Amino acid sequence: MKRIIFIIVLLVALFPAVSLIARENQMQKRGFFGEVGIGLMDTHEDKTRARFIPAVGYRISSRWVAGVGVTFSTGSYHIYGASPMLFGSYDFIRTNKIGIFAQGQFSYAKEVLHLDGDVFQDLWEGGLRFGASYDFNSHFSVVLRYLYIGYSRRSNHDHDRTGVLGKHDFIMDAGVRPLQLSLRYTF
Repeated sequence: MKRIIFIIVLLVALFPAVSLIARENQMQKRGFFGEVGIGLMDTHEDKTRARFIPAVGYRISSRWVAGVGVTFSTGSYHIYGASPMLFGSYDFIRTNKIGIFAQGQFSYAKEVLHLDGDVFQDLWEGGLRFGASYDFNSHFSVVLRYLYIGYSRRSNHDHDRTGVLGKHDFIMDAGVRPLQLSLRYTF
């Protein structure tokens, strides 16, 4: 009889903990996602170039995300081709709807050195970006990214911009280029 009472008391005591774990698992938006982002590249001779950034990935847990994307520059003055990137992010602050994260990323691009010829230079970056996300519901969220700190092998075109500390190697980019606004749909 004591065993039965003990088991009943134990089950009653564990029920809230099991409920909380189940609720937390439901709140973790695991699954594949698609993302479409836009951002400014910079201005050149009073012409603004924008970036279009589609990405796909997987939300591993409520805090971890990994994915791949491609950046396409727009406008009449193209110095970059399509730029693939790999990224992983961690939400170090997370509430029900808001997340603040750090994102590690690696990207690669080709730069046209002479617009009238086919002379290219390899460009790549690897470092951290920071951002915030807001979840409208369990599927749709908006993501804002800004600031880049890390290694960058870019051209002199980019180093003439304002908001960039450092020449080659290690830089901190607080100009318009790292600013990106995205819409994400998690399946």
